[in-house]
Amino acid sequence: MEFRPIINIWILIPVFAAALVLVFIHIFRRNEKLKTNIASAVRVGLIIALAFVIMLRPSKEETSHDVFLSNLDVMFVVDDTISMWANDMNGTRMDEAKRDINYIMEELAGANFALITFDNYSEIRSPYTQDVDDVKDNIDSISVMDSYDATGTSMNTPYNDIESLLKSTAKKKNRQAIVFFISDGEITNDDKLMDFSSLKQYIKDGAVLGYGTEEGGTMQDEYGNYVYDKETNKKGISKIDEDNLKAIAKDLGISYIHVDNEHSADMRLSTIKSLAKSVATKQHLIYYTDYYWCFALPLIVLLVWEFIVVATKKRL
Repeated sequence: MEFRPIINIWILIPVFAAALVLVFIHIFRRNEKLKTNIASAVRVGLIIALAFVIMLRPSKEETSHDVFLSNLDVMFVVDDTISMWANDMNGTRMDEAKRDINYIMEELAGANFALITFDNYSEIRSPYTQDVDDVKDNIDSISVMDSYDATGTSMNTPYNDIESLLKSTAKKKNRQAIVFFISDGEITNDDKLMDFSSLKQYIKDGAVLGYGTEEGGTMQDEYGNYVYDKETNKKGISKIDEDNLKAIAKDLGISYIHVDNEHSADMRLSTIKSLAKSVATKQHLIYYTDYYWCFALPLIVLLVWEFIVVATKKRL
């Protein structure tokens, strides 16, 4: 057992010591029987002592079982423009994409993960990290953009951020870059799809995952209202553009997969996992288990007891 104080120990000691002294002075100055004062002092003293121990944060160092950490840097590039909220899949396209990302992360456990999203602009929401919870929180936080702010979709928007993260992987020894480009491929501004082939040299594997159908689906904005086509004044229909997605996949040297069920990417994942297994390394992960709750339970009991005493006798 060791202590990892929430506040510096040299601050805790004088603060709690002063509190203990002041409480005892108050109790023994009362015009009460000695027995009553001693009982009060014991109760309050235990409350202060337990609070002090909790603030010391008693913990036990634990060493995990051997785990395998792969050499993979897995990047998710996610289109979060309004068209990705079209409802022509099991829920919206984005709902399906989020489920797939979580599934891929579980299948590639031990890798470093990064998240890039793009709409009007591109953003690196999570640089490469082992903190899976942080990446998942950022994925969960993706929400439909304000339809009034939308300036049209371009597949070119995330190029610089993709290049930046790929180059960071290239600088590391024995790291393999895996890219999952997630989009419906629809371009709604006047941009011409750029050539992504200069990024191919940095990528080991991955896939372009296409979401949506040829029939398309309607979209709702952040307020739940349908998005309308400004030219026809009818509900806007977004359709997957597989030509753009296939072109990006070809440039990057990775597979194109049209997502139609939750295991669409399994074939690629099998290949990617084989890359990780060939270079996996063992590490011991040290973490701490907190035991403050063991002292919190008796503290709560004493506080309730003291509350009852104060309430009935109207004194400490």
